[in-house]
Amino acid sequence: TGSGYPFVIVRVEDGRPQSIEVQLIEDLASGLNAEVEWTSAAESELIESLHHGQLDVVVGGLTDDSPWVSEVALTRPYAQVGDKSHVMAVRHGENRWLFELEKFLESRSAAVEQQVQAERQP
Repeated sequence: TGSGYPFVIVRVEDGRPQSIEVQLIEDLASGLNAEVEWTSAAESELIESLHHGQLDVVVGGLTDDSPWVSEVALTRPYAQVGDKSHVMAVRHGENRWLFELEKFLESRSAAVEQQVQAERQP
């Protein structure tokens, strides 16, 4: 993304989102033979949509000190940027989905770390 902060989701020329998390979700979906439908909104709206089952996962720079920690299930941290541990959010009670997401994120941890370091280069 070139922002110096690799979890900022930006839109590129063709209108598609781009970031480390975007790539992770698209890779996960590909492995599940699923299609990604991106939603852009305020965090509070995304969390509400997650509660109502309209979204499967919320990404976009969420950290483990998120104010939503009591309202959603957060993955284990999968990336560290400075003192921030990055996570993704799913609905409470979606234990199997949370497990699968965490397993996928763990399998990509080395690649994510390399990409974080590359993005943070001046």
